[in-house]
Amino acid sequence: AVEPLVQLLRTGDAKGKAKAAQALSILANNDDNQVAIVRAGAVDPLVQLLRTGDAKGKAKAAQALSILVRNDDNQVAIARARVQRTWGCSCCGLLGMLRGESMPN
Repeated sequence: AVEPLVQLLRTGDAKGKAKAAQALSILANNDDNQVAIVRAGAVDPLVQLLRTGDAKGKAKAAQALSILVRNDDNQVAIARARVQRTWGCSCCGLLGMLRGESMPN
């Protein structure tokens, strides 16, 4: 069920990508799904949506990534996708932000 959503993230229009990211966010609330989502290759298209999507797409991608980053194994995959460059901050700072921690000054 995850692979079609990842494909939609890669090839869909703006609305489809936002909906796919939202669906992945819902699925990611299950720990087993978090790993499956990352293994299916969702991180790169989520990061791309976060960088280049419309406002809704960016919000849904950030939501999905913030849930996926809660899994320690996924943090490495997300860091490798260079999420830190999205906001020009350090990887550790971004991971903290995605967890809901405040960014250091």
